[in-house]
Amino acid sequence: MITFAICLILGIMILSFIVSKDVISPSVIMCIPWAASMLPLLNSNYFLDMNSWVYLYFVLGIIIFQIGFRFGGGKVSPKRCEFSHRRLPKINKGRIKAVIVFEALALSLDIKQVLAYIKGNFFKNYFLTLKIGQVNGVLHTGLFYVYLTPFVISFTLLIMLTYLESSKEKPMPKGLLIIQIVLGYASAVLTLGRTAVLLLTVALVTEYIIYRNVRNRKIMLYGLFFAILGVIIFSAYSVEKYAYVEQNASLYQISTSTLRVYLSGGLVAFQSWITDNGGRQLLYGQNTFRFIFAVLSKALGYDVVARPLVNPFTQISGERTSNVYTIYYYYVRDFGLVYGIIVQYFIGILHGYLYKKAATKSPLAVYFFSLSMFPLLMQFFQDQYFSLTSTWLQYALWGIIFYKSRLFIRAQSKTESNACEYERPNEVTSVSVPFNENEQVPAP
Repeated sequence: MITFAICLILGIMILSFIVSKDVISPSVIMCIPWAASMLPLLNSNYFLDMNSWVYLYFVLGIIIFQIGFRFGGGKVSPKRCEFSHRRLPKINKGRIKAVIVFEALALSLDIKQVLAYIKGNFFKNYFLTLKIGQVNGVLHTGLFYVYLTPFVISFTLLIMLTYLESSKEKPMPKGLLIIQIVLGYASAVLTLGRTAVLLLTVALVTEYIIYRNVRNRKIMLYGLFFAILGVIIFSAYSVEKYAYVEQNASLYQISTSTLRVYLSGGLVAFQSWITDNGGRQLLYGQNTFRFIFAVLSKALGYDVVARPLVNPFTQISGERTSNVYTIYYYYVRDFGLVYGIIVQYFIGILHGYLYKKAATKSPLAVYFFSLSMFPLLMQFFQDQYFSLTSTWLQYALWGIIFYKSRLFIRAQSKTESNACEYERPNEVTSVSVPFNENEQVPAP
């Protein structure tokens, strides 16, 4: 059944590419991690049923996503849109420099605090020292970790967009971009997790691909390069995290076994849970509306409890456990299997809408689309949509402030027109893309 499911997913991916002719189309991208996560199961010692219907359930979810994606407007590729004329942003470099200085000072204070903690509490290696301190509630990486990390990552993505959009005559200084990217990754690393680092990387690459209209062949080469780089970084992270626990294992064994768990552990854990307990103890919205419960509890003082985001561990092999259960666990626990599929339909609509908007090359639209690629890629692992509602609201707030407040960017009042290629590859339709809603100028 797993082999059949992999073949179906690859078939869906190929058909989606034939229709969209775009490697970064969400309809294509979502298939890649799902197929990759199933491949290790063909030769593993995990507690799984190779003939389980659960893997066809995953395929059904992909199909329903594709339907929602098309309904949401995912027919226009951002890479197949060319501008007839461009509106150039007016950049307030002084204010941008002031923000960068503030970020650097805040980061310096956090690094000073982290180094002081390591000096007095060192255990085996730097990562384990910091992770243990964080888990035990002893180490708090200050304002940067709690409040400013979403801001710094947002600002990095927005500075990247401004650089890509600026003219050759009045360019965004490359030095400011490089400094901001360094600060962005520094803040992401301070979280001691992979989420922020992966989100920033995926979003930056997506922004570059869209604005530079990178060809599919190059995207595939970039994808292969970043996949290899990601495996290397992940292996180094795994060795730092697990070498103390698995002292008798080689570095190769630690990295490969950990990579297998992160790729396939969620699928095995979901199959185990759904077989043993699925559908019999529903939460009736406690996951989907967790953010509302959290606001009622913490902000308004109501006697309600928001469910924790960390799930219980389940045994997936004789030596390994997992506390991630794919995207479906979060929603199936609320209202059952049908609800999990319905959620995929609306997620497909969301990605289709953002994909269509990104075709305008509006910086804010590209910003939101680039951010949306991360939860899409993480579906095989765990939910990153409703479970991170507060985080997405922060990213939305900073993006809107950056582009709508005119604190950093002052846009011209003219509109710009672009030609977008729709479903028929030989037909190019001119589209007027207004940047001032009160002053629409027809496409030339």
